[in-house]
Amino acid sequence: MEWTFRSVDYAGDTDGGLSFWFISASKSKPLAGKSFFNGPSEFDGLHVLIDKNGPVSSTLGARLNDGTQSFTKENVHESTFASCLMGYQDSSVPSTVRLTYDRGNSLLKLQVDNRVCFQTR
Repeated sequence: MEWTFRSVDYAGDTDGGLSFWFISASKSKPLAGKSFFNGPSEFDGLHVLIDKNGPVSSTLGARLNDGTQSFTKENVHESTFASCLMGYQDSSVPSTVRLTYDRGNSLLKLQVDNRVCFQTR
């Protein structure tokens, strides 16, 4: 999957973030609440979040859940299994995030602007 996006005319602290979700609809709580970055606080799958509220400022972070943990905006960064710095606010050029999974090698890789952010088996 590949996303291209741009944050325009805003820099600084914010309560928001940009989320990408890969979740099982049959095992995740209904999306009716959408209180967790416009998605479910309990889900079965992968959540990728780009925000400025982490312990080291602007980051892209990923978290896995099997539906048993409930996330909040306050505890989301505690459960991140991988992250990288990402200056995205008030950018004059778009950012591109690419997520790939190689079944043969069981390799999950996330790239930001053609640079590896993280990869894991």
